[in-house]
Amino acid sequence: MKTLRHLPVLIMTLCFVALFSCSKEEYFKSESGIKKQLQGSWSLIPIPRTNPDQNWAFNNSAKMTRSENGLDYTGDFNVHTTISKAEIKIENLLVVSGQFDYNGTWQIVQLDDDFLIIANDRDGTSGIKQLEFTKKK
Repeated sequence: MKTLRHLPVLIMTLCFVALFSCSKEEYFKSESGIKKQLQGSWSLIPIPRTNPDQNWAFNNSAKMTRSENGLDYTGDFNVHTTISKAEIKIENLLVVSGQFDYNGTWQIVQLDDDFLIIANDRDGTSGIKQLEFTKKK
C-alpha cells in the first residue's frame, strides 16, 4: 500500500524529467520570441567553401532578403511553432535558374544569439538540405 501512495509523485517526477531534460532549445518558444531572435543579418556558412557568400536578413515586418553576388532577393517569411518544433516558412523568394529554391518550410534546428541552423526535406526523396548561419554583429 505504501507503494501506491508514492505512485503519483513518481509519475509527476518522470513527466517533469521527460519534458524538461531535452536539450533542444526550440521547445516551448513563442512565435514572437523566435521572430525577435531572427531579426537582423545572418551570414550563411558556405558548404563547400567554394560557394559564394550569402547573407540573409529578417525584419520585423515578415520580410526577408537574401543577398548573393551583389544582388538582393526579397521574400516573405512566417514563423510557426508547436510544442515540439519551430518552423520558418519562406515564400515569394525569387528562384534564380540553376540555383537552389529556398522557398518552403524550414525546421529550426538551432536558434540562439550567435547561430541559426535550419533544415528542409524538399520532397522526401532527395535528402535533407541544412543551412548554417552566424549572426552578424
